[in-house]
Amino acid sequence: MGLRARRAVVVSLAIGAAVLGGAGLARADGGVRISPASGPEGSSYDIDVDCATPPALANAHTQDGPDQGTIAAFVPDDVTEVAPSTWRVTRQAGTTDEIWWAECDGTNVGQDRFDAESPHLWFGPRPFCCFSPLVGRTTVEGTDCPAGTTPTVEVLVDGLDIIYVSQPSIDEHGDWTVELPKPVGDLAMTVRASCGDVTYAELRATTTSTSSTSSSTSSSTTSSTTTSTPAAGPSPATPVRTEPGYTG
Repeated sequence: MGLRARRAVVVSLAIGAAVLGGAGLARADGGVRISPASGPEGSSYDIDVDCATPPALANAHTQDGPDQGTIAAFVPDDVTEVAPSTWRVTRQAGTTDEIWWAECDGTNVGQDRFDAESPHLWFGPRPFCCFSPLVGRTTVEGTDCPAGTTPTVEVLVDGLDIIYVSQPSIDEHGDWTVELPKPVGDLAMTVRASCGDVTYAELRATTTSTSSTSSSTSSSTTSSTTTSTPAAGPSPATPVRTEPGYTG
């Protein structure tokens, strides 16, 4: 059988928090394979699907990616049969991890995750539905710590001489979560964090907006994959009083 180029449907979806958070995900689940499994922003990766007919592919942004809690329009995309009954889509990495899954003739054949190596901070948790930049943001989330490292996270609240400090565990993707002292929008605060050779750009929350000061830096391309066991829930930050007169 000759190799064919076909049109297939690629759907960008936001799905339940358990899937978006990676709970229960296995690499190369079923007939979906991603190669390479990780890479920096702008690098290319392939999604291969084993299917007798052109598959229907779906894509979910994770972390602070777009389309959080919305279903985007169906987008036609070229899918090439690179071997008998093996179909391929090539994509460029963004700043967030991506979950891909596929159906063959209406049957789910598996899912896999691409790990974008792009260390940054964002305010979470990711909403289950109906994206809002401020409502319900009660955590600070960090991505892509090097394997075997422990983050140090500091939350400085404007007008207080207290710094909230936490050292959370990282998950298998090098990501971590820390509870904020108050939800975003209730306090003006600045988050500083680092892990290994990664120093994150500061993340700022005011009572009306959030901002990141600059790009995160790293002097190494060490993979974020690790066998560290993630904490059962977000790590609470511990308040530490600073020297008298400190204003944040």
